[in-house]
Amino acid sequence: MKSLASPQHVVHILNHFDIEGPNGIHSCLVLEMLGSSVSDLVEERFADGRLPGHIAKSVARQALMGLEGLHRRKIAHGG
Repeated sequence: MKSLASPQHVVHILNHFDIEGPNGIHSCLVLEMLGSSVSDLVEERFADGRLPGHIAKSVARQALMGLEGLHRRKIAHGG
């Protein structure tokens, strides 16, 4: 099967650093800015609380393309 993934389907890390606070040292990631979450989109634009089928299919496809790209690079996703 031909790979469909591209870098646009994966959030990019712009920087990372550690910060020390009262509860220990914490790793911080600086990620590129994204748009609204799917749940925010649904809440703002769809009174019935559901995405139309064609939009839901597109969102699912894009998420799977990103995961496929990670897996091809031997990167696991735990979210």
